[in-house]
Amino acid sequence: YCQDNYDGFLVLVFLIGMHKKQDIIIEGSVSYKLYFNLINYVMPMIKYILPQFHMIQISCESFDDRKYDNTAVACGLSCGVDSLSCLDDHYFKKECGNLKLTHVTSFYLGACRTREIYENRLQNIKKYLSHTNLELMIIDTNFTEINYLEHHFFHTFKNLCMPLFFQKLFRHYFYGSCFTYFDSKIMKGSKSITSTEPMLIHMLSSENTFLSLHGSQYSRVLKTYLISNHQLSQQYLDVCLSSFDYKDPITQKINCSCCEKCMRTQFTLEYLNKLEDFQDVFYLERYFERK
Repeated sequence: YCQDNYDGFLVLVFLIGMHKKQDIIIEGSVSYKLYFNLINYVMPMIKYILPQFHMIQISCESFDDRKYDNTAVACGLSCGVDSLSCLDDHYFKKECGNLKLTHVTSFYLGACRTREIYENRLQNIKKYLSHTNLELMIIDTNFTEINYLEHHFFHTFKNLCMPLFFQKLFRHYFYGSCFTYFDSKIMKGSKSITSTEPMLIHMLSSENTFLSLHGSQYSRVLKTYLISNHQLSQQYLDVCLSSFDYKDPITQKINCSCCEKCMRTQFTLEYLNKLEDFQDVFYLERYFERK
């Protein structure tokens, strides 16, 4: 399923080129749709929100107009609120139509501080998927050595370069939103790529693989409510930012229950009268001590 053109590499290094003020020269082909959108729409948007970045030139030998018989529909799965919300809408519901998920992905791209934490979280994902018929694509990369920009702020491009490497497989790829439509904005000097995602993400699509945002129609509280009734969510929800004590997934709970995201999620679950249902994944005594 590996792609023959350079679409994935172009998205991977795009922000690096803008950051270093270096043009991108591709000795091969790319999607014209992706190229056009990056030059005319995405680059000015990034320059507007990140004024210290630079407008650059992108050149390639040719444009790739091949069409693939790809059928897979996928999303990333971390077992966090955003990804579980996508599965709720596009896997468990009957009215998914031709956008029903067939695959989920897990990329080693820098979201986890160490490989040990990544591997342990992967065990949790595999346990969740053992209750479904979804296929899991695990991809190991050295891309953190290439795209050195801080993952927390620049994960959109890091994560969405990956499905473009596998356009022979993915027809449609969902990306979990961080912002609602109502909170999204393009603000000069804001440095917030995530707040632009509803306007940005579809412009990273190619002629073969459509990238779309999922979840911006929901508030965070509503997303949490929608997944809270699922038994699988109650067993495998993973929202933790810390994970320093997540060394042994057999004997320890997934979430530290103290960090900002753990506290926020537990507070929401308590508000929804659902907190006790998640005692297998949170240390509730830690939450109540700090609440």
